[in-house]
Amino acid sequence: MESKDILKYLRMVGEELQKEGKCGDIVLAGGAVMLLVVKSRQMTKVVSAYLGENPDAVRKAARRLNTAFGLL
Repeated sequence: MESKDILKYLRMVGEELQKEGKCGDIVLAGGAVMLLVVKSRQMTKVVSAYLGENPDAVRKAARRLNTAFGLL
């Protein structure tokens, strides 16, 4: 996955949460950070994250996107 893809899907998770009137925290780690922040890569296969506030709502939104786009 490229940085533009990660950012697109993170925005979409946020939009899904907004539709439900919820918010949540996603803290990226690993390859996603190396790609987006450090810029030491061009792609990553796995997006690792810690879910802070409202983890169940974030998981539910991410599952809907996974179903819609076949991300796993």
